[in-house]
Amino acid sequence: MTAQDDWAATFIPGTTVLANKLGITDPDALAAAEYTITAHREAMIVDGRPPIARTYDAEHLHTIHAALFSPLYEWAGVPRTYPLSKDGLPFADPDQIGRYLDHARDHIAAVDWTDLDHGGFAVEAATVYATINMGHPYREGNGRTVKVFMSQLAADAGYRLDYGRVTPEQWGNAAMLSHPDRGTFEPVPDTMIPVFERITEPIAPLQPPAAEHAAPRETDTQRAARIASRGTSRRSPTSGSRSESGSPQRRRGTGYDRGSEGRGR
Repeated sequence: MTAQDDWAATFIPGTTVLANKLGITDPDALAAAEYTITAHREAMIVDGRPPIARTYDAEHLHTIHAALFSPLYEWAGVPRTYPLSKDGLPFADPDQIGRYLDHARDHIAAVDWTDLDHGGFAVEAATVYATINMGHPYREGNGRTVKVFMSQLAADAGYRLDYGRVTPEQWGNAAMLSHPDRGTFEPVPDTMIPVFERITEPIAPLQPPAAEHAAPRETDTQRAARIASRGTSRRSPTSGSRSESGSPQRRRGTGYDRGSEGRGR
């Protein structure tokens, strides 16, 4: 099959609707189903279902795409074999996709992500994103897949990404402007840097549990001395040797002071 045949095979014959496992033929219904399913699948990925090894290479990206889109498309997780463009701006040729993903992998491996401040992280993350975006490996779902990938990378660096802090238009425009200059390979991530600066925030460290200020436990000797002392002081001067051992106050004094004990949780 030719690249053109591969491209045509992604559609339901005679339509411009993507062929899908659900048999949906209406484009709006397919878009709604795709949104619902991928949102649910993304939540599962965040919860570690399925577990995805964070190798930050092509296989890592393909696994994320498959996890998001396999309920919908046969080609989920499989790189395209045909040209792809958006608004007249071409993405990598099929034989260059692997090169871009490997370039992103090598850049990730060369950076000490846990040592980056906010600005440094934005620069490096923008570079990785622009590189993978230029590769644009899939027929559909590149943006959602790369965002999950970048969120995992950010988490490992001690940050979280709030994509809601920029509009889809702001994101899309910045991404388009990050394409390489004509005739060159390297993306130009400058426009993505302020985007990542805006959406990045540090993950708040977990606060250690408050120390329990329990009173020191009383030794048997101390307890015996305290009880004996109370017994002596509470004798009535007119009652001879009668003690108050039958009173509620006396009985409470002879047991452990439960208020000073730590309780199991």
